[in-house]
Amino acid sequence: MPHAFSPVPAAGVHPSASAGSAPLSRIARRFTASKYPRNPAIDFRHRPSLSLDHSGPRRGCQRGPGTVARALQPARPANPLTAFVPRPFRRPASHNRAPSRTLDRIRTRGRHMRQTIDERDARRLLGGGPVVLVTTAWHGAQNVMPAVFVTPLSIDPPLIGVAVHPARHTHDMIRFSEEFALNIPTRQLLHHVQYLGSVSGAELGKLELTKLPTFRARKVDAPLLEGCVGWIECGVEDAYKIGDHTLFVGKVAAASAEKDAFDGAWLLADPDERPLHYLGVNYYAILGERLEARIPQPADIKRDVEAGAAELSDEEEIARRREEEAHAEEERERG
Repeated sequence: MPHAFSPVPAAGVHPSASAGSAPLSRIARRFTASKYPRNPAIDFRHRPSLSLDHSGPRRGCQRGPGTVARALQPARPANPLTAFVPRPFRRPASHNRAPSRTLDRIRTRGRHMRQTIDERDARRLLGGGPVVLVTTAWHGAQNVMPAVFVTPLSIDPPLIGVAVHPARHTHDMIRFSEEFALNIPTRQLLHHVQYLGSVSGAELGKLELTKLPTFRARKVDAPLLEGCVGWIECGVEDAYKIGDHTLFVGKVAAASAEKDAFDGAWLLADPDERPLHYLGVNYYAILGERLEARIPQPADIKRDVEAGAAELSDEEEIARRREEEAHAEEERERG
């Protein structure tokens, strides 16, 4: 099976990376040689080549259809006619708890105003997620590209996935350098983010053109950007061809954040220290109000099961917030 990547780099990538029809695994191995010394601070025990010749799961990991699902189900009679027939949902006998007004509003809201979305635009319904600036460096060249196709993949080991289209210059920069950095911008870089996503780094130096100040990363060669509130340094563990994009799986080598912006969770105290989120087209937003959800306790869950309905109304919280807002408005009028 041919490799999913063409071994010829895009414009702007150093010509020494091209090896004609050589498979990608040979190109990846060149970076471990003394001619292209890598950062010794990065210690990844498992770094396979970026060959994307994946024909499926490993033979030892293959399972029959529904193996995991059946393992989670209770034992059933060994009758071939009824062994895998799903059981009907059993509703609790008691329904003493009346539905909240919040649930009534959810059921009736906008029932006649729904619209059909094209399948190719379904991804836009997930808009509102954070935008990151992906920085890369290879053979003396540096590049930066905004991205929203970013997601955590694993906690242990810490893995993050970044999906990049092969036509992007960043694609080849990650492919050959086998590392990248994620920079989490704020509203101060709003116009920078839009500009960096509108021009290509294959023909010009975007960092030099935008005059963005940078500082040295701890574990990777990719630069880190000032004006951001978080930074994640990654080395490429693997890559997969997913549709028309390539999913680069990065293992986190180092991470840092501004103290005033992050303390285990985003603080949102200062509007200028809030992460920038992408809504679609050229529209962005920052997180506004920080909401704290109630953590259900075992006793609460047991009570909900006995009552046949969970009490999830937030009416008391809404009333409390409105009272605080009214009190703050009165204080402003007095002052």
